[in-house]
Amino acid sequence: MPSVNENEVFTIWVNGSPSNLVLNCWKSWVLLGYKVVIYVDDAFGKTWKLPPQLCSRISIKHLRSLAIVSFDYNEGKLLHLIDLWRFIIINKYGGTFLDSDMFLLKRLPNDKIIISSEHTLKSGAFKSKVDRKPNIGCLRFCPGHPFTKAVVEKMTPTTKEDLNDNINQTSKMLKFIKMLKTKKWSYLNEYVVEPQMFCPIPWCFAKELYMSDKFTDFKPKYGLEFNYTDDNTCGIHMWNNFKTNKFKIQEKDIHKDSLYSLLKF
Repeated sequence: MPSVNENEVFTIWVNGSPSNLVLNCWKSWVLLGYKVVIYVDDAFGKTWKLPPQLCSRISIKHLRSLAIVSFDYNEGKLLHLIDLWRFIIINKYGGTFLDSDMFLLKRLPNDKIIISSEHTLKSGAFKSKVDRKPNIGCLRFCPGHPFTKAVVEKMTPTTKEDLNDNINQTSKMLKFIKMLKTKKWSYLNEYVVEPQMFCPIPWCFAKELYMSDKFTDFKPKYGLEFNYTDDNTCGIHMWNNFKTNKFKIQEKDIHKDSLYSLLKF
């Protein structure tokens, strides 16, 4: 199969003007020598532009030019389609996808396939004996890989109502995890990396990531510790969705000695 350009990463941004968090994450990719491609919606150039210091290393591509769907999507409901679009782009072009809230500490491994993962909960109603759960914060596949093709076929909406159904699309994308458990695709589990590579801070500590001193002796949550970073950690998923939508953390709320403050440029 064709190889992947390991010096290029891509992401998708359809959420208005990027926050300082997102810009810091993109800058961390650039500083590690990556060429960055950002797929954007029609808001780019109208409501936001790239800072000058990032322009030379970041290329912009418009989602509409990809002709991803055969009918217009609802401009107000784009976020839930990012999960599908990342697989469509990877299947068509191959490459390495990163969530826009992934802060890189070092370059990614040279593996031909990468599937990121996160820690499962060790207590509570959703506890699991399995230590890691695959996620889609970092994905790498060659173009036309049979698995990404199967994911796209399974997840692509068939009606306009399905396309704009946030809950339905979210539940569909979770099925990709179940696909990895099937006999046909189980061999791909060897490419699911350990949680500490991209998600060393569990999602349940998203608030502490921004609003607490990094040296605080945090009590475990759901049987998980605050920080699992080690020598294999390539990046830190910053859980922007929790920061923005659940906790509504603004720049003025961020603790000056938080882990996020340590990472900021």
